[in-house]
Amino acid sequence: MEQLSVVIPVMRWDLVLQLLKDIESNTILPEKVILINNSRMPSNFPKKFAFNTEIFDVGKNIGVNAAWNYAMRNCRPGSHLSVLNDDIRHYFFELTESAFKQAPIIGVVCPETIGDFEKSRDRCFIGNNLQRMRKREGWAFTIRNTLRPQLPLIPDELFVFFGDDWIWTWTHELGMTWFKDFSNVIYHRIGGTLRQAENRPLRALLNKERKAYHELIKTAIENRRRS
Repeated sequence: MEQLSVVIPVMRWDLVLQLLKDIESNTILPEKVILINNSRMPSNFPKKFAFNTEIFDVGKNIGVNAAWNYAMRNCRPGSHLSVLNDDIRHYFFELTESAFKQAPIIGVVCPETIGDFEKSRDRCFIGNNLQRMRKREGWAFTIRNTLRPQLPLIPDELFVFFGDDWIWTWTHELGMTWFKDFSNVIYHRIGGTLRQAENRPLRALLNKERKAYHELIKTAIENRRRS
């Protein structure tokens, strides 16, 4: 069994505690769960869990991209890294590990997301149902252990936005791709964390901002190819 680490940027402690209980019920437990406290609430746990937890109290909202960078720098070498929002439920690591065994080209695995909590509890299946993805999803995904050390850290300029686009683009540049496992079904409270963001106002991106972010990613790829 491969080692597995998890990173969760936290805005809502009431939600993340429910997710941690779900993680604890897995047949495969992570070696470590890294919790980045992006909220103003204290990180007081009512109980210990069956896995190690590392809490990084930032004192402000550093954004999800900086939280993901912290985990990519600090999780154990050789471990897969699951990136999870605090507002999801039901994530099955056994299915994720078996998905990676299907083909070495699989660099990132995403679960199937539905918006009905009750249905999500009854829709986990034995065996993988994998399909190559055409676009990224950023609220729940696992990065393969051989891909993670090759990924450049997400630039600070992206703050909250386009971190998943950065990982998506670099995954393909490095010869791997993203797959969705339709057997691994989760529930997601859409926008549950974004509505709580602090310190920088979150709003819809302007077209010129989207263009600038895409250009930043494109330039990074071109610089690598020239080096």
